[in-house]
Amino acid sequence: FSSDGGTPGFIISNTNAIKAHPDCYALDNAETCAAFCPNTCLRSMTVSVPSYYERGALTLEVTGALADTDGRAITPIRVKDFQTKHIKLPRKESSHGRLFVTLPAGGHYTARFLLTESGTPVWPLYANLQYEDTEGNCGPDFGSFAIDELESSHQQPQLQCDQLVQNGDFETSDDFWWHVGNLGLVHADGGANGSMKSLMAPNAIANGGGQWVGVGQYLDTRCIEEGYTYTLSAKIKLTNSVTNALVQCNLNDGYSSSSDPNNNSCPGATLRFVNNVDGVTSWPNVGTMQVDTSSSGEEWNTMEGTFVATAENVAAHAAFLYVSGSPADVDITVDDVSFTRVVTNTDISDAPSFVPSLTPSAITDVPSDMPSINSPFDASNTESIQFLENNNDDSIRNETVLKMHNHVEISNVSHL
Repeated sequence: FSSDGGTPGFIISNTNAIKAHPDCYALDNAETCAAFCPNTCLRSMTVSVPSYYERGALTLEVTGALADTDGRAITPIRVKDFQTKHIKLPRKESSHGRLFVTLPAGGHYTARFLLTESGTPVWPLYANLQYEDTEGNCGPDFGSFAIDELESSHQQPQLQCDQLVQNGDFETSDDFWWHVGNLGLVHADGGANGSMKSLMAPNAIANGGGQWVGVGQYLDTRCIEEGYTYTLSAKIKLTNSVTNALVQCNLNDGYSSSSDPNNNSCPGATLRFVNNVDGVTSWPNVGTMQVDTSSSGEEWNTMEGTFVATAENVAAHAAFLYVSGSPADVDITVDDVSFTRVVTNTDISDAPSFVPSLTPSAITDVPSDMPSINSPFDASNTESIQFLENNNDDSIRNETVLKMHNHVEISNVSHL
């Protein structure tokens, strides 16, 4: 767009949250709150974070340099999630908090998350990236976009990756767990081995249940490292959604249509890796039912499995572990869920490299003394900021849109 009929550029809201280019200036018009960025292309990227953060609780702070010949610094920006409308299903695994970042095309950027109220740096388990605008649009993708994951920060406790699952026994709450499908979660009484609580995914066909229904948890992506072996263990109980009677499943029955009256498959555990920037999504199976003891009156069955992480898995921006696969009208209840990391390859050093991309960038330090910015935290399109929900329940695999973009990654500072 041209503000004077001859100079190309972008007209944007006159807010510090998107005026990253140093040449942007406010338009001299008392009737508008607009600014003009001449001779530049602005690209927009969505940064998705866990939905359990209150809206506005996280701020993303971005610094960096333009792609021009002199590498001029951008004006640092700060953005947060401004969504105000009601969240229909905040615990659904496809719901996320979303922050929109608008920056000059081709530039090299570093970012970090802060707790808005205290200003304390934080890492929110994952930060899933996806360009909001059309691929290629008016200019190239960002040269790099590296988010500080705080492995070496004195403000972050030492990273613990031996156990990746949080709150796997459910004794005090169902925190950190999401539901797959639209039927929610039940923090149920009674657990495995005489414990008090467990977590159930209701799956009544009358309410829209099916084999896609289940429970899951987003894992800390910093803990996924190439060459490491991860071991899953969980206790599983299957009950009829109507009668609550124990249900026996067929260990040899694979995934089939939920409308098949002969379908009697056992649930399984899957780890979904998503990298929307590089256009890569995978669903490795990480656990299966070992023995179905329901026929002998035993309530709880064992699910186990192992998984070895690849470079592709390490490059993912989100990792979601979930249990699903029972037919409609069979509720899945889980307890004592564990996903632990062990080293089996003797060639792996004690300090893995945490390489998240085939073309990684690295940031050695993130400035603690950011310039003071009088920002109202406005984003590029406040009306479009919303929690992402997908109402297609036919399969969890349909929830990711794959696009190909290059050279945007989350980069680790270092590894302890």
